[in-house]
Parts: sequence; structure tokens; C-alpha cells
Amino acid sequence: MLKVLERDPHASRLGDLLQHFRAQELSMAEVLHELQAELERWHREASFLRPLSPAEGARALRRCAELQTECDLLATELVHVRMAISGTGEELADHRGRQLPTGPADDRRRAWA
Repeated sequence: MLKVLERDPHASRLGDLLQHFRAQELSMAEVLHELQAELERWHREASFLRPLSPAEGARALRRCAELQTECDLLATELVHVRMAISGTGEELADHRGRQLPTGPADDRRRAWA
């Protein structure tokens, strides 16, 4: 039965798409983690500079705001990629489920639908 699924071009494309989304998720999560670490460094810098030099502290706070915006945008995109992973996974599972032979339990489920 698995050989039938392996020859199915639609399932193959969905599998490839799922792998692409998962790789994209890992990459984006890593970049987001790095941005958040940089944001934390700038927050510490701003806290240190504000009492010593208000102008430098203000500059550091502006950089914090810029980094926070970048983090927010990337986090939103990461959610979109995770939604794509979920949707593609569901579509692949549904597609594979339609190709598998049904048994008595599946027939009973369909009767109630």
C-alpha cells in the first residue's frame, strides 16, 4: 500500500511542500530567537545608558523599538508558516486517508455522517 502512496504525485507534492514549510519554520524560529536575544541586549544597553547619557539612552530605545517591530513581524510570519504546516499536514493525511482501503469501522462512521 505504501508503494501506491509513493507513486501518487499529489501526495508527493504535498510531502515536499510540508518539508519546505518545516525547514522554513526552523530557519525562521532560529532567526527570531537571535533577534530576541539582540533585543534583550539593547534593552540592557538602554537601561545602562539612560541615566548616564539621555541622548544615547534614547538612541538605544529607538533601536529597541525597531527590533521589537522586526520580532513582531517575524513572529507573525512564523505563525503563518506553522498554520501552513498544519493545513498541509491535514490535507496530506486526508488525501492518504481517501486512498487507504476502508474497513467496517469506516463504513459505520460514514453512515452517521
